[in-house]
Amino acid sequence: SVGSFSGSHSQFRSWVFSIAHARIVDDHRRRDRRPETEFTASHDRAQGGSDIFVTSGDPDLEVAMNQLTEEQRSLLHLRFVLELSMKEIARVTDRSEVATRVAIHRCSRRLRELLSHGDMESTVEP
Repeated sequence: SVGSFSGSHSQFRSWVFSIAHARIVDDHRRRDRRPETEFTASHDRAQGGSDIFVTSGDPDLEVAMNQLTEEQRSLLHLRFVLELSMKEIARVTDRSEVATRVAIHRCSRRLRELLSHGDMESTVEP
């Protein structure tokens, strides 16, 4: 409960994001039991999101993001959209800071590869 939390602002922020992350993971597990919804700009806007990756208007970026796993998209969102520190992301995702840094580096590298080589399957509707 929020009223019983004692700690610093940074710890509170991490605590809130870890709760949000757990809910996202639960939602993804539920979705995995159903057909997967494409990651699209229209879907993101309908959800009230402001994801920089899809609001950039770059269809190649949107297609590339669809090629990433839910976990990869979540990590990139935490880092580049919500601008959390590596330490905060580590707390939220229950990983070490080193593992978090490596995972985000790999996600970024994969996204860069998809964008530079054009080896993407088109999943964006015209």
